[in-house]
Amino acid sequence: MYIEQKRIGKKHQVINQAIGDEEVDPEEGMCFGTLEDARAYYYRYAARTGFVVKIRTTGWETINDQRVVVNQALHWNRDGYRTSRVKAPQRRKTVASTNCKARCYLALYKMTGQWRISRVEVSHSHPLNPKLSRMFSTNRQLSMHVKDLIQQNDQAGIRPSKTYQALANAVGGPANLTFTEKDVRNYISRHLRISEDETDPKELLKHFSRMKELNPNFFFEIDVDENHSIRNVFWADARCRAAWEYFGDVVTFDTTYKTNRYDMPFGSFVGVNHHGMSTLLGCALLRNEDTRTFEWLFRTWLKCMGKAPICVITDQSLQMRSALETTLPHTRHRWCIWHILNKIPNKLICLLTDTCGCQYFSVFDKYLNSKSSLLQFVCQYQNCVIDKEQKKLECDAADLRGIIPCVSSSPIEKQFQREYTNSMFRDVQDQFIKKADCDISLINHHGTSIICEVDQQKMVFDMSVYSRYQVVYCSQSSDVQCDCFMFQSNGILCCHSLAVLLHFRVTAVSSQYILSRWSKNVSRRHTYIRSSIDMDRSDESMTIFMQLCSDFYNIAQDFVATPEVAAILRDAMDSAWKKLREHKEFEHQAAYVPSAIYSHTHDECPVSMDELHGPRRVPTRGRPTSTRLGTDLEKSIKKRARKNKNTHNHNKEAFLEDSKFNITTYHKH
Repeated sequence: MYIEQKRIGKKHQVINQAIGDEEVDPEEGMCFGTLEDARAYYYRYAARTGFVVKIRTTGWETINDQRVVVNQALHWNRDGYRTSRVKAPQRRKTVASTNCKARCYLALYKMTGQWRISRVEVSHSHPLNPKLSRMFSTNRQLSMHVKDLIQQNDQAGIRPSKTYQALANAVGGPANLTFTEKDVRNYISRHLRISEDETDPKELLKHFSRMKELNPNFFFEIDVDENHSIRNVFWADARCRAAWEYFGDVVTFDTTYKTNRYDMPFGSFVGVNHHGMSTLLGCALLRNEDTRTFEWLFRTWLKCMGKAPICVITDQSLQMRSALETTLPHTRHRWCIWHILNKIPNKLICLLTDTCGCQYFSVFDKYLNSKSSLLQFVCQYQNCVIDKEQKKLECDAADLRGIIPCVSSSPIEKQFQREYTNSMFRDVQDQFIKKADCDISLINHHGTSIICEVDQQKMVFDMSVYSRYQVVYCSQSSDVQCDCFMFQSNGILCCHSLAVLLHFRVTAVSSQYILSRWSKNVSRRHTYIRSSIDMDRSDESMTIFMQLCSDFYNIAQDFVATPEVAAILRDAMDSAWKKLREHKEFEHQAAYVPSAIYSHTHDECPVSMDELHGPRRVPTRGRPTSTRLGTDLEKSIKKRARKNKNTHNHNKEAFLEDSKFNITTYHKH
């Protein structure tokens, strides 16, 4: 709203009139409470008419020892004229200047402190199209609701094009939006994804420091080189550190997955929880994969967790093996079966499929890409942890909701049903089903120990094959031990041991065969820890906005069911709107206080934030890879196979040429 001012004699009389801004064209003498209100009114008029405004000049004066704005000129951005020395056929950019005279002059009326239009020109020297005004950059705006939706979709991994389509469908098409798809992409790249090489490490350190303030058990450590550039990064959430107590006995570590735009290998420590699902126990970004880097990582990992694991499963890396022997001498080091099977020819994989039940794939496959920055890696780590935690809660709810029926009448199966989670009980049931394929063929007594020969029937290529296993049974303690070592490797009794227990009429197994790590009756400490990853990337205003939106949604859902109730809510909102407008006008001259920038140095980073630099950029050629990376051994094997294939094709072509030559010679003779 504006204030219309009329001259009466030598004095001025101010009359307030309820006239909508969108219905009135600018005229000389129109008054406004503040410069912002006057400028906003003219901007709305320009958007409604079909042109763009720019601030041409601003006049200042010193009043009461303070410099204040006393006048301002608003011009149409196509004012003036331009002469170019470049010939027209060589010009690539368009020329917008048309010497348009449309403009508006605003002046401060010092007696009342109001702003009025001192002079205005509304005629244009070119045609206007109000329908296209929404395409001008100054008229394209992203509301807080749109920004919130863009941020949520970006964190969920939804592409900007899909977000734009969803926003367009919500308002009846792109023509009703006040922005374009490019604005959505620009907001993501400028505000949600820090991509500058110098800003990226500082934002990463600020994020880590904020997480540590929220939860002191959040752990991170940054390794820098002599130039204060980031060399290696390791971090682990407080909930992951607590989960190590229960699931840190056997850990898989892998660095052969997607890298970021710094070409830094990404490593993840992964364990197995009580549902048989992978759980994150720490992440790292490494400069390279040499022995020194792995030694730093394993020492930092040991410092974070407090104790070493029983076994570490890795790929076939000599540098990793050397580092493990130095830093974790008492930990068993094994190679991942997934990597081993990839080295075996395809014709032998089918014979080993039944024995391979632990193919490991990265838990970050759907979260990372080759252009991710350092801060994006941490945010995607947050998404991954949230995703894994949600799946664990769903499995816990399934255990609470009911149990899986037994497939046999064995009291031992009933014992596992009471103790184990549904996910692990399914694996136990598989062994009870396979027990029907086992036959005890030979029994030898050696005191209290009884050695049993168990033959298991298997189907390989539609052929019946028998495999023999040896099971040692103790008649006093009812302990069993099979040479398939399934219990030692997977923590589940094999079908051969179950067949022997059934043969000797054992009704219950000892507690050593019921592992607490698979139990659903154990209260685990890490489930009660409030993780610091629940914070998002929103600033304070966006957080308040989301809280208010949640309150509005709850009110609309719980109370607004009839037009009468909706009218009550609208009246309350109109009253609140008027109060907020009055409050805003009262504080329009309040000084803006920028938010403080965190610059405290933590012990986890050896240098201050101002001295910290990003990793060295590695120039790459061609399109970034979108598939899983391989180790040096895998790459050498593939290179050798490719070389052998090329040699085979060359020999085949040479053989055909020789054969063709011999046949031609034979016909000539």
